[in-house]
Amino acid sequence: MCNESLKGKNDGFAYLYENTYYDKYYIALKYVNNEQDAQDVLHDAYLIAWQKLGTLQDAEKFPSWLGMIVANTAKNALVK
Repeated sequence: MCNESLKGKNDGFAYLYENTYYDKYYIALKYVNNEQDAQDVLHDAYLIAWQKLGTLQDAEKFPSWLGMIVANTAKNALVK
């Protein structure tokens, strides 16, 4: 299904979102220690991932790639 997302299909990205949300939410929560802030971080991270999905070379690495985006987005939120 990740290959479908790489082709720009919303259904594929929705599938990826549904299958990665909870794991990535807990990553964000570990950084920001606040549920609302973690949701904001996740929202921003998924937007970044959607915009940069074409740069992902190996579709199987989507979960770890997204995890890095979530961690970096959370770190940036803490700096602000």
